[in-house]
Order: sequence, then C-alpha cells, then structure tokens
Amino acid sequence: MGQDERYGSPFQLETGGEELAVWFDEVDVRRNDGKLTVTEAGPLVDYVQSTTRTRLEHDEVTVFRRNLEDRLSAHGVIRITTAAGMFVARKNETR
Repeated sequence: MGQDERYGSPFQLETGGEELAVWFDEVDVRRNDGKLTVTEAGPLVDYVQSTTRTRLEHDEVTVFRRNLEDRLSAHGVIRITTAAGMFVARKNETR
C-alpha cells in the first residue's frame, strides 16, 4: 500500500494553508474533526479500496480484512478519529 506517484505530494489539511497562502491574501482553515466507530470489517475495507492513494492489491485486501475481523472479535469495535476540513481563501482586489 502506498501513495500513487502520479499525484505528486498530497494536499493536506495540515499543510494546505501554507500552500494556498502563496496565491491568496487570506486563508482560513475550517476543521470538522470527528470519530468513527467501526463494527464491521466490510464497510471499512470498501472505503479504503475507494480511495486512490490507499488502493490495496487483492492479497493485501485479504490480510487487511482478516486483521480487522481479528481486532473486532477481540475488542468489539474499532475507534477511528477523523480530521477533515476545508479552506476558505480570499484574494484582495487590487486595481
């Protein structure tokens, strides 16, 4: 599993403000952090497979699913914290 080289460096919530500040006069980050409680392996496997950067090969999917199922059997749930958000960028008009 790894980042797809075709996409270059990832644009991230943590560093995107600095990147946008080169082009915009004002950059605000609006965070929406949360928590997920996973009780089934299937939806999490499907989510991981739906993202370009984390696409797993067939054998990796099998191992990932087995690891999730083992953890769920042992603990009942998997808790995941999420970090999501958006940038609001403004460029001042200069005439």
